[in-house]
Amino acid sequence: MISITSTIIVFLVIVVLRLIYFFTVKEDEINRIMVQINKWEERKKRAIEKKDMKMYRRVMREEKRIEKLKNQIEKKKMIGSISTTISWIIFFKITSDIVGSRPVVLFPLFNYSKIAYPTWFMINTIWGYLLVDKVIRLFIKNKSL
Repeated sequence: MISITSTIIVFLVIVVLRLIYFFTVKEDEINRIMVQINKWEERKKRAIEKKDMKMYRRVMREEKRIEKLKNQIEKKKMIGSISTTISWIIFFKITSDIVGSRPVVLFPLFNYSKIAYPTWFMINTIWGYLLVDKVIRLFIKNKSL
């Protein structure tokens, strides 16, 4: 029973972590900026392929603006990562204090040894975050269609 409870706790934490990332990183804004960057890179590529110096100079005038946009994207993603990491540490500390370090599950990869809650938390958040992230992205994508 404690293994199910601890797993549910971990997955609730994962959902909260993903929501924190979702609210700190505006992905629609990042996608909008990426469209601008991709259009610029395509124009640059066309100018190089056509060997049109006039067009190339015109495109390269926007290079500083494009670099600023790329830096904006990196800053936004970094803020999301930092907020998620800090939240993960806080949740890890809180839930570990509540549950303690008693064994919660028998883990088959470690020769069916008993795994304590902190280890179980780490194992589940590593693969569980990716799973929850994929499900939430699919849900948002289907909702927007």
